[in-house]
Amino acid sequence: MKVWWCMSLLVGLLLILSFTVSGYGAVLSEKSPSKQTHLKVDGKLKLLNKRSLKTIQTEYGDVIDCVDIYQQPAFEHPSLKNHTIQMKPSFNPLTKSKNGTSTGAMSQSWRKSGSCPIGTIPILRIWKATSLENYGKKNPYITPSQMSTTTEETNDDRKPNYLYVNRSTAILMAEGNDYKGAKARISIWNPEVENAYEYSTAHIRLVFGSGDQMESVEAGWMVYPILYGDSSTRFFIHWTVDGSNRTGCFNLVCTGFVQTSNEVSVGTPFEHVSNKYHTQYDIPIFIYLDTSTNNWWLVLNHENVGYWPGELFLFLKTSADMVQFGGEVYSETIGQERKGVKHTTTEMGSGEQAKSGFMMAASIKEIRILDGSQIEEYPNPSEEYSDEPNIYSTYNEDYDKEDQIFYFGGGRL
Repeated sequence: MKVWWCMSLLVGLLLILSFTVSGYGAVLSEKSPSKQTHLKVDGKLKLLNKRSLKTIQTEYGDVIDCVDIYQQPAFEHPSLKNHTIQMKPSFNPLTKSKNGTSTGAMSQSWRKSGSCPIGTIPILRIWKATSLENYGKKNPYITPSQMSTTTEETNDDRKPNYLYVNRSTAILMAEGNDYKGAKARISIWNPEVENAYEYSTAHIRLVFGSGDQMESVEAGWMVYPILYGDSSTRFFIHWTVDGSNRTGCFNLVCTGFVQTSNEVSVGTPFEHVSNKYHTQYDIPIFIYLDTSTNNWWLVLNHENVGYWPGELFLFLKTSADMVQFGGEVYSETIGQERKGVKHTTTEMGSGEQAKSGFMMAASIKEIRILDGSQIEEYPNPSEEYSDEPNIYSTYNEDYDKEDQIFYFGGGRL
């Protein structure tokens, strides 16, 4: 009896195992496209994460790879196959300017965990990518005219008064001249972002053209959970030559930007952020054109981080026709004119309105532009602009024409 019972149990287990393996195989078969996708994503990550000569594990979870400067992602760009690295600018306009003072010292958190040797650059390791083509890229700038709307939505042909339906900006801008550079000190804050797919930035941007012909370079800080996996305030850079339709991306995720510094890691958090009525921290950023090479150099706190090569651009390689200082919120729920859509609560700057002023609102000070003669001056004329002034506002404090302070921010309806 025991033998028969044991044999019956064994047969039952074998049948269950058979069905289980069969079912598991069917599931694998059904999910095979997903598996292939994961393999492709893994392949892309191997391209993005270059061979490291040294690895730094940070206390907040990021991993920094010290990569040979000649093996960085930039040189995979078709236009940079034969590019020779410009190790330092041909000239330094900063020598013509006074050194500003900062309320709080700017530093990046990763430096507490180690440093990269000379001859390498620190690159933030990417752990996962949810999209093969769009990871690290901005979504295209969509104008109201590009939206397909119904007669009811347009409400007797009433047109929205904002530039883009998926962004809201609050900026100080200068346009129409031959701009060769821009600099400022941007206060660092940690705005709340409604969901992982939205972002909030504070930046300096130099632009030529508009729409899908827009060429731009920019740098500043941002909060963007889907890109970084957290809500920390991080240093970012970006470029595009077609209004972010196909080209360009954040940081070093795609090819293009050539980094030369072993002391700055693009995409990593700042050690400190400003707090209302407490210590204020800011970052000094300078972007300027090396007219000898047509490369746009990026300087962070007097450190030459690297450059966007002139080969990337058509018009921007010689000058910009607009400079923007301020903030931008990306969301698919921008614009009050679209009925039935609740506006995002994502904050800009500190989350406080611009007129809240010092120690409350985000600010940009020591604002300067460079013209064709490399003379550093406050942009005059300049204009405040906000897509949605009732939500994200601007205020240019005009108490000193040499050192006006531009405030911006808001949110949370």
